[in-house]
Amino acid sequence: MINLIINAIQALSGVEGLRELHITTERNGSNEVRVTVRDTGPGASLEKLPHLFEPFYTTKPTGMGMGLSICGPIIEDHCGRQRT
Repeated sequence: MINLIINAIQALSGVEGLRELHITTERNGSNEVRVTVRDTGPGASLEKLPHLFEPFYTTKPTGMGMGLSICGPIIEDHCGRQRT
């Protein structure tokens, strides 16, 4: 969660005007919870979306490309699913 929140804050740093970060949770079935992190940053292009969880892939000028690639297996190890 920390990595996703930091990514959102970094995306918002270049936004002029209203900056919003929304973190929501909801029940998704009897034993599931959906956690959503949304921001009003610029987002990623459709071409980049399939690569966001790949190791060493980054959209940031100084990024290492490790954050989301580490988050994915952690989510899956806890019986979760990732969605972009």
